[in-house]
Amino acid sequence: MALAAAETIEIWDERPDKPYDRDTRARLDERDLRARAIPDVATALALLPDVVIRAAGRGGRQIDIRGARRSAVKLLVDGVAIDDPYFGNFDLVSIPATDLAQVRVSTAPASPIDGAGGPGGVVELHTRDAVGDAELLAQVAGDSLPAATLAVTGRHGLARGVAVRASATATLGAETFEVPGPVEVGEARRSASAAVRLEHRAGARRAVVDGFGLVRSYVVPPNEEDTAEITVIEREVSGRASGQLEERLGRWQVLANAYAHGTTRLSRFYLDPTLATPEAKEDLRANRAGAGALATRGLGPRTRAVAALHLDTEAARVDDGLTLSRGRSTVAELAAGGQLATARLRVDAALGLAVPLGLGAPVTPEGKLVLELAPVPTVTLTATVARKGRLPTLRERYRARTGNTALGGETNDFGEVRVRLGDARVEVTSAAWLRLTDGLIKNDPATMQFANRDAIDLYGVDLEVVIGRGRAVEGAVSYGYVEASADGAGEPLDFLARHRGQLRLTGRPRPWLLLEAREQVVGQRLDRATWLPAYSALGLTASATRGPWQVAARLDDLLDDRFWVRAGVPSSGRTAAITVTRRWP
Repeated sequence: MALAAAETIEIWDERPDKPYDRDTRARLDERDLRARAIPDVATALALLPDVVIRAAGRGGRQIDIRGARRSAVKLLVDGVAIDDPYFGNFDLVSIPATDLAQVRVSTAPASPIDGAGGPGGVVELHTRDAVGDAELLAQVAGDSLPAATLAVTGRHGLARGVAVRASATATLGAETFEVPGPVEVGEARRSASAAVRLEHRAGARRAVVDGFGLVRSYVVPPNEEDTAEITVIEREVSGRASGQLEERLGRWQVLANAYAHGTTRLSRFYLDPTLATPEAKEDLRANRAGAGALATRGLGPRTRAVAALHLDTEAARVDDGLTLSRGRSTVAELAAGGQLATARLRVDAALGLAVPLGLGAPVTPEGKLVLELAPVPTVTLTATVARKGRLPTLRERYRARTGNTALGGETNDFGEVRVRLGDARVEVTSAAWLRLTDGLIKNDPATMQFANRDAIDLYGVDLEVVIGRGRAVEGAVSYGYVEASADGAGEPLDFLARHRGQLRLTGRPRPWLLLEAREQVVGQRLDRATWLPAYSALGLTASATRGPWQVAARLDDLLDDRFWVRAGVPSSGRTAAITVTRRWP
């Protein structure tokens, strides 16, 4: 955790004077994304061995971290939570890679300083600043699904200390899905998004206003063996607006923010693969808004005090033609903590209270403590303990027939010991962790409603070995094991792979050329009553940079295994993609 008064190391495009640096690790930057022909955040996160990206039931892709999924993983864009107001999830495909400066991930729970939720981990996305040298970045990508994407991001100064950054992305797709019978289901995917940032800097003061809009339509990949229903997202419109203000008041550095997020989605459900007559529909309207303030103050050359207050509220209205359901959820989080950083020791501690408002739920104490010791440069020991929870999503609480207004929240107790040995020549990192969840929210097959499970225990180990980091030839092998146990018979969690691994070999024979091979192995998982077989997928990447031009090619699932991503839903199989990027000036 970098302290403002301590020696600061600037990483990529990060500002060294940030008021608060979260307990997340930098994993990818914009150069990594362009070199590997990465079109969106979902594809970027899939490169990380300790993160699982899988297909969501309503389309798109969602993130799992050590068995935690949906709203248990906190997703932040420039410090603002952007989880879906209704499902508690966010489609990572909708964020273009051209806007990203850095991807950071924590596999430990969020701190109370971050606000409510996030017991399963944190994904933090830093986008490109508006202030800086004027530039324009254009990217054209195409793949064999087929699909094509055009993304443009540019920034320009408007006046002294005032600048604007704007971006736009458009995607067209025409993938075909096989279903039982002589008919195929064709997808006419359409997606367009735009974002704008207005930024002002004057000394220690920084003010930012962000806006984002998305319009799209698509088909959720159907079950090709037993198609009971085909889901078509006929129209989805999302919008976000947020503002941030950083100011220095004497010895205090203050960060205040506010945001609003709205989504409308019209889904139609078909029994006929010709998509002639819909059998049902779902009209969803959801919104989310919040505000927060964070203040930090240096207490000495190595210590800092932190205090934060967050308030978040969300509401939804769902009409399926037969029933109308609606609800609202509001929660506040008050937190305070401190940080200590020396050459060999780092301490980051925080305590907080999650306060549900108007839900009849109890106030819940939360906390997180991180101790990191580096006795010598080649050895780092990190211990983390935390207690963090989450409230039910609006879907879990209020959805007609399956919702349960009597649901309580989840509480997670977490512990981890991490050891890092070595240097750039050979680096070995291992971690042993434990998460005890009380009141896990899960659909009960007996009642077909969401219910709180009494308790579920998850524990596991992660191991990664990296050889020759940053050198002409770099290799890495990783392995992760997760075990879940709970009272009663049967598998306690869907889509939990006990074993997963990754083998990566990266070569840079010339400064302008990158070659990479990546083999991913995932163990069997349960999708309700169906076990999905284990699979492995081999991917190849090559990219070349000449002046302002960069051309990258990617080949996924080289052996065309077409493994199952959900019961009866295969992956896209062998897919080739090419990306051309041009930067001005």
